[in-house]
Amino acid sequence: MTDFPENDKSDLINNRPRIAKTSWYKGKMPRTKAQLLAEKKAAEALIDKEEVDNQVSNREAAPAQLPSQSAMMNRHSKIKYVLAVSSGKGGVGKSMIVATLAAALQNLGLKTGILDADITGPSIPTAFNLHEHAYASALGLMPVLADNGIKIMSMNLVLENQDDPVSWRAPIINTAIKQFWTDVVWGDLDVLLIDMPPGTGDVPLTVFQALPITAAVVVTSPQMLVTTIVEKSIKLLEKLHVPLLAVVENYAYFECNNCHSKEEPFGPSKLSELAQITNAPLTWQIPLLPELAQAIDKGEITSYRNDYFYNLARRIYDNLTEKYSKLVN
Repeated sequence: MTDFPENDKSDLINNRPRIAKTSWYKGKMPRTKAQLLAEKKAAEALIDKEEVDNQVSNREAAPAQLPSQSAMMNRHSKIKYVLAVSSGKGGVGKSMIVATLAAALQNLGLKTGILDADITGPSIPTAFNLHEHAYASALGLMPVLADNGIKIMSMNLVLENQDDPVSWRAPIINTAIKQFWTDVVWGDLDVLLIDMPPGTGDVPLTVFQALPITAAVVVTSPQMLVTTIVEKSIKLLEKLHVPLLAVVENYAYFECNNCHSKEEPFGPSKLSELAQITNAPLTWQIPLLPELAQAIDKGEITSYRNDYFYNLARRIYDNLTEKYSKLVN
């Protein structure tokens, strides 16, 4: 790791950006010359639609990561499967699913990590009650360990104050995500879960094009408004040739503890319709679980136990080992 002098910006512009300790803890990221130009264009609201279409077309023509955009994994890391958890729509409990699924995978005896790619809205550290900072070593940036051994990297673990806003434009956010892959010492992992940001724009494209994603899990909820947006996310996966492993419908119903009757506060399930559209190997429902929300808020997700997530984690890993080769060696 290198500390760039405050009065010397040439290395940041002319060389490939590396993590600079002074930059991380001041809430700034190093920029390349191309990224500075891209930021200037964004500031002037000059959107090059043709270039965006070309990016998608290039990925369609080459399902593997594009050589010019792919990010090299840290040489001290070895990860079997990289699973992106996305939705396209905020507010469906995606980060909650990521945190609980990671805890369930770890409880199955699998070495698990979480890369929080939701740079501007990181919530994973809260679920695990993490307040310390990630630190740089001679090997790279070290992830923070949850109390059950899950390795976690999130923007809130490198900000000086966790309530500081991350007001960066897309090129800088993209650089941060790539560095979470290239500069973080993940070590040996069976599964790395990526908590994707909502939407289908530049930042999700960076994750899918720069990182060797094994497969994706899409999180939805029964509302028609949500389903419509989630379908966009699924179509993006198809365009980018990212395999869809599972569709998880969160907040599917609420079961009364006394009479065990089931109510659907967000309307009837749309899971069967999505299953027909996507041909996903695995579909799953998660009901409203007040005790899970409490565990997340208290930062006690590692001690939470629930058969819904235990069985989901087991099925997901079985599908990973059966259907997909190890893309990360």
